Amino acid sequence: MATKYCAEEVLGRAFLSAVREHVSAVLARIDAIQAEICEQKRSAAELTTQCREQTKAWADAHPDEIEAIADLLGLPNP
Repeated sequence: MATKYCAEEVLGRAFLSAVREHVSAVLARIDAIQAEICEQKRSAAELTTQCREQTKAWADAHPDEIEAIADLLGLPNP
């Protein structure tokens, strides 16, 4: 009977070890995905800032066009 208990213990430890390895691998993938998402958010924020700056620069350089666009859309003139 002692041999059976030892075999069950060995199998149990092997199973737990396999589960730990699997969980560690999944957590590593989650960390990598999270890092990628954060990088994409940073890139999107940088692109948004760049677009705003370029749009403002164009608007500042073309006040007549901005006024015409505002009139066309029925917006108050800036």
